[in-house]
Amino acid sequence: AVVSTQSTGHELQLSLAGYETMKCLVAIDSVKTEIIFLNCDEDFNRFLLREVRGIKDITNLPKEADLDIATQFFLPLATIQRKQQQQSNLLKAVKCGSDIVLACHRFDNIDVIAIEDETDRKDKAMTSCIVFEKIVKLHLGPATLFLKPSDLVLRHRLWNKISYLMEAWEEVTGFSSDFSTLNDEYFNSAYEDLFKQHFLFQSVEELHINATLKKQSYDLLVDALKSAQKIDKTYCQSMLVVSGKVLCTHSTRPTQMQLDPSDLIFMLFIAHISLPRINVENEADEDSSDPGDMQYHQQTVFIKKVDQNDHFLPCTLTAVSIRAGIVLILIAEVRTSIAPNICRAIQAISQLHKQAGDLADAVENEAITGPINTSSVSTNFLKVKGPVDFYLKRMLKDFHGLEHLTGMWNKLTDDWRNMAEVGSKLGQGNSFFYQFENKTGDMITSLRRLFYAIYCTDEYKEIHSDVTQIYQNVSIGLRDSSSYLLVKAQRNFTLSNYLSDFPGIVHFLVINRSSNKIIVPCLSGSNGRSTRYCHKIIQTLHRFSRKMVYGGYISGYMRKQDLVYSYRLCFKNPNGVKILPAEQLREQYVPKQPRSRMQCLLYQDLVAHYFSGYATQVECYEVLTIHIGDIPVEYVHDSSDRLFRAVCTDFTVSG
Repeated sequence: AVVSTQSTGHELQLSLAGYETMKCLVAIDSVKTEIIFLNCDEDFNRFLLREVRGIKDITNLPKEADLDIATQFFLPLATIQRKQQQQSNLLKAVKCGSDIVLACHRFDNIDVIAIEDETDRKDKAMTSCIVFEKIVKLHLGPATLFLKPSDLVLRHRLWNKISYLMEAWEEVTGFSSDFSTLNDEYFNSAYEDLFKQHFLFQSVEELHINATLKKQSYDLLVDALKSAQKIDKTYCQSMLVVSGKVLCTHSTRPTQMQLDPSDLIFMLFIAHISLPRINVENEADEDSSDPGDMQYHQQTVFIKKVDQNDHFLPCTLTAVSIRAGIVLILIAEVRTSIAPNICRAIQAISQLHKQAGDLADAVENEAITGPINTSSVSTNFLKVKGPVDFYLKRMLKDFHGLEHLTGMWNKLTDDWRNMAEVGSKLGQGNSFFYQFENKTGDMITSLRRLFYAIYCTDEYKEIHSDVTQIYQNVSIGLRDSSSYLLVKAQRNFTLSNYLSDFPGIVHFLVINRSSNKIIVPCLSGSNGRSTRYCHKIIQTLHRFSRKMVYGGYISGYMRKQDLVYSYRLCFKNPNGVKILPAEQLREQYVPKQPRSRMQCLLYQDLVAHYFSGYATQVECYEVLTIHIGDIPVEYVHDSSDRLFRAVCTDFTVSG
């Protein structure tokens, strides 16, 4: 009675009358048809009990929603959206009821549904789905279907961690910040500590300081990484971060361990929210190099190899708080051939499984009648068989120390043997074809289960005692400059220097999307009321920029509430000369699956389309401005062009 399974086109009909202040995010395993993650507020929990279970008089509301009740509600929604996404393959949000927004997304046979309680938060609902996928893969790699461990303690720990990170992401991007309880005296400092414009626009902001202090900080970072490598040679990257902004970075493997933009952003995000931040009501904490005062956060993360979305490398992320607001990040690669070979095997077999599944769907929908032509599947299986055999042999060589997983390994090899046996019989009848689809699914599950057992179940290792010495060295090295760095982070770059040259400008951002670095004025220094206003218009600018890039546009303008918002993409060649794509390509490119990827990853495809053949030699810049509404669009266009040149002259925003 609550969910109507009828749909008109791509519009989902959902009745949530009377419930206008609730939110929820759920993940459903589409194979097992069960919920594997659920995070909802009290209002949604109350809605499930009243409308789905039929309990009208709720005296004691349970702390956690009942998964069985939630399953009754969400499975019809997931089924409808899965069929619609087979046609459009796009993440989207629809309005349900008077003030409810529902967004759906799909990855790794997982259906994600986000429900928000305000109709103007479609962007937030869709972003929540994408961010959820990123956080899950960062913690589980390819083993995403093991999001619901059978052990209740492990399940609660994992779900609570993911829920906390989701809420923290909303906080730092300004999606959920509610400062209505703060007076204007504290609003601005609280806002600057919580809301980070670079996280909202999925980019990295550098701290701009003089060359001498920069060199001093970099030398400290190099020494810190050398000291870490004496403990463990796998340490390969280090960063100093001040209030979420990068002070300096150092890597001993810059090409082999090149971080995916989204991985870097979320590593900075985890370090920022996992350690003490500046107390907004008091002065910054006093410096201390006492080992007893050291606070740190350490966890395993799975990063993607650049341009290889399905290959995950296990790494150890160690974030050490030097002082509230200043964090040292150390990254160590877990060097083993097992993880990459599992990922390669999953990728190869997944292609066979999808091909077999598509043929099965065609037969079920009567698009194919009579015998099934499995020649293409059989040919691809023969191509895959040799490489997968090689991956398994490489994995076996590194299996020492994992004897407790021998039973799981034997199950994996049995599944591979069964799959190969059925694969050799393709073309001998439809029954072998259906068996092959099941066997490839079993093999993928076994590979993911082995990955999960090796990398995702062990407790985090205790931090090595020698890291304490690194903490002391960096703390002492920054003792004289830490207070300055914290103040500088609050006023890293201000708009005042540009007001005289660009009359009418209210705010702007320049983002190098090739290196994913951002130049953006800080909002500190204003009173609380004006900062609230800035927060609102920056959110509007963000929604406008997403709309433009998702549509494949290279420029656009919008007038709204006495302001003019502008969006432009600028391109430079290696000599720094501004270039333009061919005339016939402009405003014709639509990114592949645009709403199903992090925004920071879309520009690579866009540049590759506009500058086919030499895309790696082109730098892409995103220029976003807000002007007062009385200014003509022609002036806004000229102003944003001059502003781009001025910012590139004043700051180093190249890779």
